[in-house]
Amino acid sequence: MRSKRISIAALVAASALLMAACGDDGTTNTSASPTTTAAATTTAAPTTTEAAAATTAAPTTAAPTTAAPTTAAPTTAPPAPDAPIPVGSSTGQWNNDTFGSTGAAVVEVGQTDNIMSVFLDLTDGFVLGEGIADGFSLDLPIDELAAGATVETAALGTLSITIADGQITVVGTNSPAGGIAGFTATGTITGTILSGTYEVQFDSGDPATGTFEFPIG
Repeated sequence: MRSKRISIAALVAASALLMAACGDDGTTNTSASPTTTAAATTTAAPTTTEAAAATTAAPTTAAPTTAAPTTAAPTTAPPAPDAPIPVGSSTGQWNNDTFGSTGAAVVEVGQTDNIMSVFLDLTDGFVLGEGIADGFSLDLPIDELAAGATVETAALGTLSITIADGQITVVGTNSPAGGIAGFTATGTITGTILSGTYEVQFDSGDPATGTFEFPIG
């Protein structure tokens, strides 16, 4: 029995020592292990501006417009009018009724574009009282003849010539022949004949009158 009591007493003593080692107040001091709360690692999502960035439209460059090349229609000059006197050569005659003189006259008509050329040979007889030594030419613009064209000649002076509707009028001034103030001739084209009358004015006295006739065409 004694050994059993010693065992019990030893057990009690051991228990007391254990409790004394664990705490002064006889209570068990249980220290909880410190709880470490892991800091939450928050990775902030990249901030995205919800407002869409203003988009600047690239400037629109219109494609250059190239006009189709225009080709001007070739300008065609209107054809020149026909000469009012048929082209060709003819020999006619003049007669001075006042003095009874007469003579032959050669006329040659040509045309180049708008110009009617007339060559006159009045060397036969005493035209304007003195006669004419050489033939001479006239260049007449056809498109002016209806209103009247004026030319200068050494043989007959200044001539104003009108040809329209088959009628011919020639007025001569500034005659180089002495004593001659001027002359007037009027003719009509009938078929293939040019015929008419003329009058020569002198510086004094009555005029002389006569006729002329030329085959034409």
